[in-house]
Amino acid sequence: RDEADDMKSELADRFGKVPQEVENLLRIALLKQAVKPLYVNEISGRKDKLKFVMDPRAKIRNENIVFVLEYFRGDLKVVTGKKPGFELTLYPKGISPYDEQNLLARAEELAEQMRVRLL
Repeated sequence: RDEADDMKSELADRFGKVPQEVENLLRIALLKQAVKPLYVNEISGRKDKLKFVMDPRAKIRNENIVFVLEYFRGDLKVVTGKKPGFELTLYPKGISPYDEQNLLARAEELAEQMRVRLL
């Protein structure tokens, strides 16, 4: 996180206020880095769903998946098959910057819960 803050500060020093889109890119880069140890191969999101696709050979504590599911109170489900992983239901308020921020925040929250409980 400190590295991202340093980058953001340097960008602000050089170019002025950092646009939200640039902050989002930094958050996405940090998110991708955070899920590497979880063997997440793909993160995709749209207005009402967020999906983490995992390598089927992921070395995670499968017995703790139930705790991640409970944390999200029915909004999270396990996806099986060719592209296993997790799918989180989102509740958008329409197409807006709020939805983009919500999507990123929920992705970060899912990554953190997975990291804490599954590694």
